[in-house]
Amino acid sequence: MSCIMVYALVCNFSKPHNSSVVRLNHSDVDTLVHEFGHALHYFLSGTDYQHFSSTKVAFDMAETPSKLFEYYGWDYKVLKKFARHYSTGNSILEKLVESMMGARRMVFCNGIAVTCRIWISHIIFFPSNETLQI
Repeated sequence: MSCIMVYALVCNFSKPHNSSVVRLNHSDVDTLVHEFGHALHYFLSGTDYQHFSSTKVAFDMAETPSKLFEYYGWDYKVLKKFARHYSTGNSILEKLVESMMGARRMVFCNGIAVTCRIWISHIIFFPSNETLQI
């Protein structure tokens, strides 16, 4: 039995303001590549056993392709191919990407983010405990 595979990228991007030009900020690009990772996983995971295809797998495996694709949203070699200034058409500057990476590292390593990761790990590995002492 064959079927036509259909997948929709459902993203919540901002509408253009006072312009017909849609501009994606980096968070939008991150969302786009993340969701594209899910789409690619869906198309490449065809199997005779529907219980093991696409996102019908363990949660961490369902998120793996999309999380891997997020790295493309931070890779200058990838960004310079499509990230352009809306009026000049100039590619994104490597220095700008490096600055964004620096800011990302600062946010990624802050105390709130680390505490959140500890909390999520606690829920996954010790689901019966109701309180967490940090």
